[in-house]
Amino acid sequence: MRILIADCDTATTRLLAPALHSAGFVAENASTPDDAWFLGDTEEYSATILGVRSGGAYRELLQRWRRSHRYFPILALGRNTNLDTWIDVIDRGADTFLPLPFVREELLSRLEAIVRRSYGHLSSRLTANEVQLDRRKMVVTVSGRVVNLTAREFSVLSQLMYKRGTIVSSHELAESTFHESSRTTNAVEATISRLRRKIGHHIIETRRSAGYLIRR
Repeated sequence: MRILIADCDTATTRLLAPALHSAGFVAENASTPDDAWFLGDTEEYSATILGVRSGGAYRELLQRWRRSHRYFPILALGRNTNLDTWIDVIDRGADTFLPLPFVREELLSRLEAIVRRSYGHLSSRLTANEVQLDRRKMVVTVSGRVVNLTAREFSVLSQLMYKRGTIVSSHELAESTFHESSRTTNAVEATISRLRRKIGHHIIETRRSAGYLIRR
């Protein structure tokens, strides 16, 4: 799943990127408000981590995104901010906030929560037939047996299970789970093939010219 890091300072971004990668997210950075606005308005992200800094640029970003009907979840991060600032952040459309410096486990827990709620899920544990995926623990089991997946395989399976009952195109899977240099249809097909061998060929169905589906 793609996460946009928007207008965070360099030091924070350096901490965020590996933390997100370790949890199976694909992180992309927009270092200026203008870049953040453009990417948030034109690309699809599972969530955004928004830097709340002095000067109030976050206010314009939040307003422009929400006025443009961009409703992706937003986690706000800020340093030395008071209660009034956090209330303002939430009022303008952020879903949750976290003060800096952050604790990695809390950041990922909050991020997972707003992402899964946006997909209509209450728990980090997703189930499809005999397959169970735990996003928080990064564990997949089939009939109770732990299956070892690569980070890419885990991300693709997560996306399909989050959207269980919906056809997900190869393009969407590539955009949401692969880094830019490897976003190809062939890479998606190869990953799906490996997943089927590990979790069972009947779990992921192919819809020709449309994409892939895990049934409800």
